[in-house]
Amino acid sequence: MNDTTVKEVTYPQCERVAEVRPQCEAISDFLNWAEAEGMVLCSMDGALESEIVRGRPQLYADFFGIDRTELEKERRAIILAHQESQTVPA
Repeated sequence: MNDTTVKEVTYPQCERVAEVRPQCEAISDFLNWAEAEGMVLCSMDGALESEIVRGRPQLYADFFGIDRTELEKERRAIILAHQESQTVPA
């Protein structure tokens, strides 16, 4: 009998992205509609309005609590693990 323990690797940021994807799509649909209607997402700073300059991916990440730097590390780790699993031993 083999006592080899397989370490389960988790990717919490990638899992969070998959979990919130439907909500992101709904928000995106709304923002697309709002823009087509001539609306712009702005923030209020006292009496001044300023257009929000963060891109949508960052807005979604901020709203849903996703660390984009960690997300990219996880994506790279997944790709590397896949590439290594496809390598044929010499």
